[in-house]
Amino acid sequence: MYQQWKQLKKRYKLGILMVPTALVFFLTGGWASMVVRAETQVLDVTWGEGAAFDRPLHVTLRAGVNRELTLATQPPVSLVELERVIEVGVSGFEYRISLKPLEPWEPGVRYRVVAQVDNVEVPSAATVEVPKLSEPTLVSTSHETSRCLQAFTYSYGELDGVVEVQASLEPAHELTVTPLEDGVLIDPIGCLAPETSYSLTLSHRLKGSDAPLAAAVSKQFTTSKGTVVAAVDGPARQVARKPELITITFTGEMRQESVRPIIEGATVLGSWPDAKTYALSLNGLRAGASYEVTFAQATDALGDPVTIDPITVATYGAVLATLGPSGSKVGVDAQLTVSFDQPVNQAQAESLVGVSPETAYKTSWSGNRLVLTPKEPLKKGAGYTVYVLPGV
Repeated sequence: MYQQWKQLKKRYKLGILMVPTALVFFLTGGWASMVVRAETQVLDVTWGEGAAFDRPLHVTLRAGVNRELTLATQPPVSLVELERVIEVGVSGFEYRISLKPLEPWEPGVRYRVVAQVDNVEVPSAATVEVPKLSEPTLVSTSHETSRCLQAFTYSYGELDGVVEVQASLEPAHELTVTPLEDGVLIDPIGCLAPETSYSLTLSHRLKGSDAPLAAAVSKQFTTSKGTVVAAVDGPARQVARKPELITITFTGEMRQESVRPIIEGATVLGSWPDAKTYALSLNGLRAGASYEVTFAQATDALGDPVTIDPITVATYGAVLATLGPSGSKVGVDAQLTVSFDQPVNQAQAESLVGVSPETAYKTSWSGNRLVLTPKEPLKKGAGYTVYVLPGV
């Protein structure tokens, strides 16, 4: 009898304890939280259409009616809701919600979707993973072994324009990184050291991201000697007005199209007798004038710069003519000559040459010498003068 009473007393005290506990649990909202968690379930999370690091997130979940529902991610990302569709399902209300990130998704990160229903966090195992940034592809190399003209173009494919890229050289040398429509152009500033091995490293991250730059690719290359020298045949000279031929000899093969002479007030024609020799001809020079032939930056066969010194040319002040025979007795059938110190316009020269007293003669040329042959014998004992008027 005593044992029965003892068990009843124990049961009675337990009941007294359980009633206040349940009451407190109910009044503090614990019961409501249990209901919310019980009726809420994240059913599916998928990516929407768009760029890999900027595309929307589609979430499907089940929850009760008239609930205050918000979604978030872990790690946290600022999101804006694009669309919300609510349908009555078999076991409750189904929500289909589309979310857009306000900053890019971080590459290689797995995000977990977190639902907040009436300020109650609902546990969820639904996750999505962002793909990693793909390594850039080397599209083209320009003058790779050149010390001064090399450049490298890399492409990120569909991510071109949304990736921030930095580049570095080892040994250290300053670079420029220029965005292109289909990639980035990496270009060293100035000339690199000759016969030196360099390592080019690209680092990247999404534009607007706070993530540290991650090394992407590395490329090794070695520069050339860069020792081609140009030797100008006669960098300064006094010349006649005839077409003047000047040669430039190089110690190595050149990019022929890069050798471009420049002269004002005359014309210049160039040719390549062989791979290391350039010949230029000056035409249309004026008497008593000075000219300077300069060259744009030339490059050798490997793209290294080659300096060609300017060429200075000065012409004689006037055409000099020597008359013959002079001050001596000649036969009645003698030929009279006028020798010029440089090529002249023959027709113009003939019009400005004459004999006094007036004598009929035929003309012929031998190089720069004009020969006057009288059509009739000269008179015995008479004096004759051969003259050249200005303007030849």
